[in-house]
Amino acid sequence: MAQCLRSFPEPYYFGEEARYEGSGGGNGNKNYNSDDTGGSGGGIIWISTPGTTDMQNSTVSSNGQWGLSMSFDQLGAGGGAGGSIQLTTLNLRGNGFISARGGMGSSNGGGGGAGGRLVMNYLKSYLATSQPKQSFYWSGSHDVTGGPAGDMN
Repeated sequence: MAQCLRSFPEPYYFGEEARYEGSGGGNGNKNYNSDDTGGSGGGIIWISTPGTTDMQNSTVSSNGQWGLSMSFDQLGAGGGAGGSIQLTTLNLRGNGFISARGGMGSSNGGGGGAGGRLVMNYLKSYLATSQPKQSFYWSGSHDVTGGPAGDMN
């Protein structure tokens, strides 16, 4: 009986921590002397506190950058992948925004960067009354989507 083989790539790390920065986008240059560059990948952000994290009107982002194409005779440059954000806290409060988006590909067909990784860990409390409060006062949003592809000229 034949065994099935994996035909899909594994992510950098699929565990309980956000450890890796986003990869840079590919260069769209045909001549190796162009100013076309792939976007930089997002970085690594770790926020850790034993108390409450208050994210009122704030933003935490580790987004990939856009690919850059300086001339119309080059292929498109890819956007950078989003980075990693890990938040470890007892309680989360506020209306902030957390993002690790992929960068947009450049014109001439540059591909968009992959979305990043967001890990949110709530410190455990053994009191049953504390469980609903951990994120009850969080009304913010997050975005880890991939970047769009560039336009074809």
